[in-house]
Amino acid sequence: MEEEIIEVINKELGLYITQENRKQEVVEARALYFHLMKQLHPKRSLQSLGDAFGKNHATVIHALKHYPIYEKYNERLCETKNLVLHLFGVKDAEETIILKFKRRSQELEESKKVRYDIIQQRIVTG
Repeated sequence: MEEEIIEVINKELGLYITQENRKQEVVEARALYFHLMKQLHPKRSLQSLGDAFGKNHATVIHALKHYPIYEKYNERLCETKNLVLHLFGVKDAEETIILKFKRRSQELEESKKVRYDIIQQRIVTG
């Protein structure tokens, strides 16, 4: 399974995530791998995840911590994640997209409300 996930990520993103490289896109793709493996195999140790790339557990922790930020600004990571989850039979892949859409909609609504409140305050005090 691990090799298949690496292969899908490499093909979809046009990268080689197993190579020793610190380019941003490779780091993000590796973080995607760690995120997927932790989601598919939650009991696996962080060190065992890092061993596939010659990385230690601290690197895996860093990647898992920053993955949501990478995904937020790199749409291809999210698409690749959903593809891998779909290929490996995880039914939550579509729900992930829906939840992300709902969360973003709520954020936009909240920001509109804040702006509206600020405008109202200025009108009242102005």
